[in-house]
This record gives sequence, C-alpha cells and structure tokens, in this order.
Amino acid sequence: LGRVTSIACRFGVPRLELPGFRSDPTLGGGALFDVGCYPISAVHALFPESAASVAYASVESRDGWPLDTDGHAVLELSNGAVAVLEWRINGAYRNEIDVWGDRGSAFTDKIFSKPADYVPLFRLRDLRGQETIETGHAADHFVLMLQNFSGMIDDKLALESERRRIERSADVMDRIWSDGQRKRGQEV
Repeated sequence: LGRVTSIACRFGVPRLELPGFRSDPTLGGGALFDVGCYPISAVHALFPESAASVAYASVESRDGWPLDTDGHAVLELSNGAVAVLEWRINGAYRNEIDVWGDRGSAFTDKIFSKPADYVPLFRLRDLRGQETIETGHAADHFVLMLQNFSGMIDDKLALESERRRIERSADVMDRIWSDGQRKRGQEV
C-alpha cells in the first residue's frame, strides 16, 4: 500500500432484543464503549507507534435511548495518516475497514466480529485501481484472542506493549467522549 494516508472504519450493530449492559449507564453501556472501541483499537493495532490526536468527535443519543447510540471521530496520527471512524448501536449492521495508501488500498468487511467459519476476502487495489482479491482463512476470533492473551501472560515485553496499546486507546476514547459531550452542550 505504500505510505498509508487514511483509514476509514465502521462498526455498528442493530437493536438487540436483550441489550443487557448496552442500555444500562451503571454498567458502562452505550455505543462508544460497546462498539466504538473496535475502530479505535484497529487504528492502534495498525499503527502501534503513532500517537493520535482527536481532530473531531461527535457522540449522539437518538430515539430516546438513555445512552449514546452513535458517534464519529477523525483522528490525526503522528505518522501523517488520518482515521475516520464511525460506530453505532440500534442501526443497520456495518463491520468494515478501508486502508488507503499512496500506492494502493485494501478493504475488508467483518473485520471485528464474525462467525468462526467466515472466510475473509481482502479487496486490494493497486496504484491504477486494478483490483485483486486475497482470501484469508476461517478462524474463531474468540479463540485467537484468548490464545494471544495466554501467550502474553509470561512475556513481560508483550504484556507491557499491550498495556500501552490499551492505555492509548482508552485515552483516545476519553478525548472523544469529552469532545463529543462538549459539542452536545453537556458537562464532561
């Protein structure tokens, strides 16, 4: 892809019959903490050494929902890339990432949550827009997540790296929340 100049990432889920914690403010519910964390974490996974500043943030609550239902953010990364992130609960399903570089681009859907038997397709475009499709491998993302976690337990360097990544994501989420609430005229 060459030097990555922008990332667009969306994650949204429809209204659930039993929303559980998602509708309970005392349990940390709401769109940002439920699904907004995924696009933010994706940016930090792609660019673990780049700092992110929040250029724009919006956090909204729609249709009388007691918590935030959706949001948007534009992050400017210290490597020069820009990330446009969107998240939503109680809306149409979206689960995708598009990475655009100065020599090509890559797109895939179901980047976050997916069935264990799902075979991902990666749409790659070269400098002239010629598309090729690469096929990934089916895998249970929960199993992979737990394997990754168990592999870090005795690896102090990996554990510290993960701690720093989580801390960076939490800091960006705090700034998005604060900026988004300020735009809505609410106290932070």
